[in-house]
Amino acid sequence: MTNQANDIRIEYTIFEPNSYADVMIEAPAEGITISNCWMEVSSPQTIGHIYIHTVASYNLININIQNIRFYSGTSIYVDGNGTTFDVNVVANYFNATQAINATNVTGIVSRWKIIGNNFNEATQYGINVSKMENSTIVGNFFLAKDSWYGIYGDLYQTAINDNVFMNYGSTTSSTAIYIPAGDLVTIVGNTFLYIVNGIYYGGSNGNDIVVAHNSFEDVTTPISGNPIIIGQNGGYITVNSGQAIISSGSTSVTVNHGLSCTPSKVLITPLGQPSGNLWISNITNTSFAINISTAPSANLSVAWLAEC
Repeated sequence: MTNQANDIRIEYTIFEPNSYADVMIEAPAEGITISNCWMEVSSPQTIGHIYIHTVASYNLININIQNIRFYSGTSIYVDGNGTTFDVNVVANYFNATQAINATNVTGIVSRWKIIGNNFNEATQYGINVSKMENSTIVGNFFLAKDSWYGIYGDLYQTAINDNVFMNYGSTTSSTAIYIPAGDLVTIVGNTFLYIVNGIYYGGSNGNDIVVAHNSFEDVTTPISGNPIIIGQNGGYITVNSGQAIISSGSTSVTVNHGLSCTPSKVLITPLGQPSGNLWISNITNTSFAINISTAPSANLSVAWLAEC
């Protein structure tokens, strides 16, 4: 028989450096709160400051980790083949190699709320998961250092909203959000500053990976990977329009569309009687050509709209 730990609070504690873990939580458990503590190691631990171990057929529910200062090593480490529900990671300060590592979990990591934390100078990962679902990552500050990922892992039914991702130093390989596979993910209202790679999605069959209302400033590659739904991101233009002129005697004009991606759709409308059929060709990540079958005898204006 396995006994369940319920309603345990650990508060206002300074943990001495050790080589394993400061606090270990093992399933089954419910209602565990760790708050207002200081956790530091002189060298990285074998596991992490807080070690959450899941067990098949048992749940870990309502785990609260809040207002803790973590230094060095891995801050929160999760493994096992069970389920973790309703884990709240709120208002913590992480200065660690990895803040949250849940890559050795074969069970379910679900309904996590990661809110209002400071991921400061993580040198490998801020949040590193094998798979997370039905979770919220909101209002956090991620400061990159060296070769770094802010958020890495397969995500499903998860919101990444209103965070700030910022790089400092001379690193050439920082990535804010890297999603190898996922579905039903919203990435909305985030700010990306001085990052090499903003958002990458590698899945081939993701549905509704929405990237909207974000701001990119001095980001080398704001958005990349397989198709995702993108709209209204400052610094990443997905829709543009204008007018081009096919000069008298010419049969084509090249238009620089000004988009941050290669258009998937280009619409054109002649603003006068055309002398022949019009069509689009040579669509690239910088331009496209408007062609006419018979050269006009006078300049012909053509309105265009391009969209990724």
